[in-house]
Amino acid sequence: MRKFFRDNLTLLLFFLSSFVVVVIAIYTSIMVDTITSFLKENIEERLLAISRSAAEVIEPEELAVLRGPADMASPLYAEVKNRLIAFAAESRVLFAYYLRPTADGRFQFVVDNDTSADSVDLSTPPVDSEESPNLALSGIAATAGLGNYSVGYSGLLSAFAPVLDERGRVVAVAGVDISDEQILEVRGHIATQMFLLMLAIAAAVTSGCLSFYLYRKKEKDLKRRLRQQELMSALSQGFIAEESMPVLINNALRVTGEFLGVTRMLIAVADPDRDNGGAAVRTTHVWQAGDEAIGAIGGMAEVDRLIIGSFSQTQPSDIAGAAIYRDDIQGREEYAALASGGVKSFIWAPLYVEGKLWAVLGIEECLRPRVWSQSDKQLISMISSVIAGAAAKGLAEQNLIRLSSIVENSPQFICAFDPNGALKYFNEAAYMTCGFSRQEIGEGGLELLFDAETLTLLKERYLPLAQSGQRQEALLTMRDKGGGAHMMRLSIFAVHPIGLLGGPDVDSDSAGIGVIGRDDTEKIQIERERAEALEQARHASQAKGDFLANMSHEMRTPMNAIIGMTAIAKAAADA
Repeated sequence: MRKFFRDNLTLLLFFLSSFVVVVIAIYTSIMVDTITSFLKENIEERLLAISRSAAEVIEPEELAVLRGPADMASPLYAEVKNRLIAFAAESRVLFAYYLRPTADGRFQFVVDNDTSADSVDLSTPPVDSEESPNLALSGIAATAGLGNYSVGYSGLLSAFAPVLDERGRVVAVAGVDISDEQILEVRGHIATQMFLLMLAIAAAVTSGCLSFYLYRKKEKDLKRRLRQQELMSALSQGFIAEESMPVLINNALRVTGEFLGVTRMLIAVADPDRDNGGAAVRTTHVWQAGDEAIGAIGGMAEVDRLIIGSFSQTQPSDIAGAAIYRDDIQGREEYAALASGGVKSFIWAPLYVEGKLWAVLGIEECLRPRVWSQSDKQLISMISSVIAGAAAKGLAEQNLIRLSSIVENSPQFICAFDPNGALKYFNEAAYMTCGFSRQEIGEGGLELLFDAETLTLLKERYLPLAQSGQRQEALLTMRDKGGGAHMMRLSIFAVHPIGLLGGPDVDSDSAGIGVIGRDDTEKIQIERERAEALEQARHASQAKGDFLANMSHEMRTPMNAIIGMTAIAKAAADA
């Protein structure tokens, strides 16, 4: 559990902070909605109070006199209209008007404060009754509600109050209107901002999760490649050990099999007597998951013929391309013998020694079909090269060939110079790293690999010190054929000639220079990417904080407007 929290601490902190931000956003949305509702309620209360005041502007007796269009020419009509105009201006409402119920259940406008051609009066046709005026007619002051518009009067927030005579009977309804455009606009802006805030938070959380997923996936792939390089380095060093060849090969099969997680690994050696009636191959080394590697076992004749007939007897120019990869052999007739033995997927990689087919490295998966990745193929190619090189020692001068093969097939960068600094040896990994051919390296030397400054440092400092017996460790930038840069960690040491007694002659003045190195470009890049990822996470956190701060500032402006309107409403209600 501790390891889980340690490995995922950054991810957990990100999710926790995202959760807190979402909670704050939801809480802010609720509070804004509450404040908006409070503002609406206060405005409605103010309107109700104004409508009640409007009901007292004209006396019921005056309304009783104004019955038809002919009464509009009377001085009384002009006086009450002026009263309404003054009242509307003082109360800061758009319209103030009176309605009288008709015998057919409709409402007849009596007078309003409007001086334009759109004003309503006794000559205006009756209008259909609605809920709020009907409530006022029953003696209850009421508002139409935000967004609940009368027919033909959209954008107005209305309130109605009863007009009572001296006996308490409702003889008319007083109405007032204000524009709800600002309220709806503020509400719309707030809703839009909250939606954008939630959308931005969701996008930030999603992109953060995706970034973490891609980062962890990339980190996992990089770790696997590093482990693969470490495995190959360990195998290369293992073949240098003073162990018997069967033990070294069995150990290589075990380590590689455990790394790949396969069911079985084996080496089937081509029988030199196969042309004289002998077996096509002899399985000499086997490793099985969960079991100790066992000795030689016999193979089925059909499988033997299939294996030996699948490869050229002489070494092709592209050894890596000669390997056979099968992800699923179920239903394939040519591999029926293998399938009957429980094999689901396999890799066959030929091992050539001295230009001839020596053996086949087999990797078998018996539990389920497996798709072999490019990383798997690269590892098999390298392990095949290492095993083939190591096996060559038993077919020629044992120690010299074994050491030469290991050096040549090592993933490490290895080269050697004579006492005069001329390049004499370059292993395959070195050629693969720099991309130059043997001829190009032979002709161009170190000038192809290092710039002038690095070359001067190498020749004037590291090589003389190493030749004097002081082993040097250096991190230098080497360029390849394509112009790319490689950060090479090099170990530079003296290589002494063999003395009369068979050991190195350390007193000789003709000591050459040996260099062993590895390409740390990927490792350094990983460290840089990790540092950049941490920096990006820090910037993302800062950006999130800045975003929330900016959103807080952007929300204060409409909030100040809301608070101001609330204060106005409260002041009007207290008046």
